[in-house]
Amino acid sequence: MSGSDVIVTGMGIVCAIGEDKDSFWHALSKAQCGIGTVELFDVSGYRSRIGGQVKNVDFFTRLSARQCRRLGRCGMLGLWAAQEALAEAKITEQDLPPERIAVV
Repeated sequence: MSGSDVIVTGMGIVCAIGEDKDSFWHALSKAQCGIGTVELFDVSGYRSRIGGQVKNVDFFTRLSARQCRRLGRCGMLGLWAAQEALAEAKITEQDLPPERIAVV
């Protein structure tokens, strides 16, 4: 392997049609659409009022209270998906140095 090779060892996703990989693939296979009227914030200043939203997630089921206090919604969603990817890869924080792990 060269220094530029990339190995995908785990995947995680949180999106408008699923809050984990399995629910996402199930919804995708059923051609479900997660696009609709944006309700999570005021869109009056935008040209469009439609989009995909991640609704009804309980961040406290996967994230600590400290993480929820320190991160914004986007950060919490990203961390949620990253944790799923790490779990699928069977990687813990102690397994690899932080400079060797990336989220794409």
